[in-house]
Amino acid sequence: MSETNMKFCNSYFLVDPTKASLFDLLLLLLFPNLIRKSFIDSTPDTLKSVGRCFASRWIIALAVLVQKILIFIRKPLAFIGRLLTYWPNLLSENGGFFKLILHLVTGKLVKPEESSATYTSFLGCTDRRVELDEKINVATIEYKSMLSIMASKIAYENKSFITSVVKNTWKMDFVGFYDFYNGKLKTTLYSFKEMFFLCHLGY
Repeated sequence: MSETNMKFCNSYFLVDPTKASLFDLLLLLLFPNLIRKSFIDSTPDTLKSVGRCFASRWIIALAVLVQKILIFIRKPLAFIGRLLTYWPNLLSENGGFFKLILHLVTGKLVKPEESSATYTSFLGCTDRRVELDEKINVATIEYKSMLSIMASKIAYENKSFITSVVKNTWKMDFVGFYDFYNGKLKTTLYSFKEMFFLCHLGY
């Protein structure tokens, strides 16, 4: 168990699935002593309390096992995700399936760029609406609600797409992007004159 300096709380329980083996999880189920577990970091009182309860140890072992499985398959899942996003963008850039085949045969295939203003996420491909309803008065609560919904909708698109929508479609003053880091986790905010939004979460 590592000595973690938790300044924000006196009671915590942390697990690191990358440090746990299947044998460690088996021992966790069989023996209540959690103090010697290298993948668990917690206070002594919490370790004793959790160690005495088999149900708690079972939940911890199951949670760690699921995390290890997700870590193991993260690359195949990431590849599938990129493929699901790339394919509809490829169709869109080439004007549909039949034009895609024609462009492929004639050597005029247009490959989408992930950083371009026309490249969207998988959800963005299924719903490409980004226009605001011009019939709604900008001074009303309905307009602010609509703007919040649309801004949230494009929050996970790339920076070029967001900038293009704010400037060219919504005709608003785009302020910029701001990156914040919490260890390896990156959070990106984008803002325009009317409001700011959480944009990206990632490593």
